[in-house]
Amino acid sequence: MTVTAARIHSLADPPVPPPPRLAVRRGFFWSAYTPCPADGGYGEGDLVNFTTPFNAVRDTLEQIDIARLIIDKHADTFDLSATSWDWRRAFHHKKIGGMIGIE
Repeated sequence: MTVTAARIHSLADPPVPPPPRLAVRRGFFWSAYTPCPADGGYGEGDLVNFTTPFNAVRDTLEQIDIARLIIDKHADTFDLSATSWDWRRAFHHKKIGGMIGIE
């Protein structure tokens, strides 16, 4: 599913919870989580392998980008809140303030 195809007001679309459940609290925490390999790409013991690529950083940046695209597409409902002041502004404008966290 693409960001442009996501309909946040429909219960059938799983990427974003429907706003009515969030309307009371007016807050949302977007979590960008990407699992990393157990060895971090470094190998075991003294055998360090820097040539084994893994895409955790790229995948995390893509998730952040998707969250921002959804927030921008539905600017009438969501507002990206980087600070507590941004969150208050979103609340004042009756929008759902969202922060993005990276795990």
